[in-house]
Amino acid sequence: MSKMIPVVELFGNTIQGEGALVGTPAIFVRVFGCNLCCAGFGMPAGKLSHEADDIVKSDQFKNAKTLKDLPLAKTGCDSYPAIHPACMRFCTMFNAMGLVEAIKDIAGNNKPLVVFTGGEPLLRQHELACVIEALYRQYHFKDFMFETNGTVAWQEFWVNELPGINVWFSISPKLSSSGNPKDKAIVPDAVKSMAVASPQRTYLKFVVDKTTPIEEVQQTIEELTRPCFNLLPVYLMPEGGVLDDRSRANAQYVADLCWKLGYRFSPREHLTVYGNAWAK
Repeated sequence: MSKMIPVVELFGNTIQGEGALVGTPAIFVRVFGCNLCCAGFGMPAGKLSHEADDIVKSDQFKNAKTLKDLPLAKTGCDSYPAIHPACMRFCTMFNAMGLVEAIKDIAGNNKPLVVFTGGEPLLRQHELACVIEALYRQYHFKDFMFETNGTVAWQEFWVNELPGINVWFSISPKLSSSGNPKDKAIVPDAVKSMAVASPQRTYLKFVVDKTTPIEEVQQTIEELTRPCFNLLPVYLMPEGGVLDDRSRANAQYVADLCWKLGYRFSPREHLTVYGNAWAK
């Protein structure tokens, strides 16, 4: 019997706002659950955010009926509803075929990119691989992406053998600024498994701000690409889950850094287009 897939967000009518496929019409499937805790984002060095815990203790959270009733987080994980246990009540439980039909209903006659995000979607890779196969065989979807932290190895290699299918891996390794220990956050063998499975569609994406030691970024790139036998494309993306003056200034800093070091710049274009909102 197939396992159920807890989905905290499922929406279309949007674009992929980050990484290599910016601007591509997309459906997003945000799967609940993660193996990391990124409470350090947006915090001074050595400090961890408690913003998500404060939110779930608030009256606003207690009275929330849907995810759209929740505030966005400015520190820590900007997708806290996909990782905080108290947010499980906002999840919809799907079996694989139920999720296939829900995605098809959103897509209508279109065949958009289907993005599996989280949390960490590769924790559910077997179930999601079955979703991919059914969308491909029954409805002729061909473009899929996993937004992953790069710590869970890809094992469903048979998916990549489907003719004409495009499976992308957008790998966002978590640096020390995330608050995760390095031995847990940086897993070269997991990255290699994705690079081997989809060598032309796997890339690294680092969340960066002015406090990020660029030497750590460069060292991590070296550690992760060395076992892959090829250099993966590298994107730098400004830290910030909401669009404000701080995030705009940080975007300029990161763009200048990309020019200096020769990396690619990734915007958060969904923020520019849709503003600060869930399900966009």
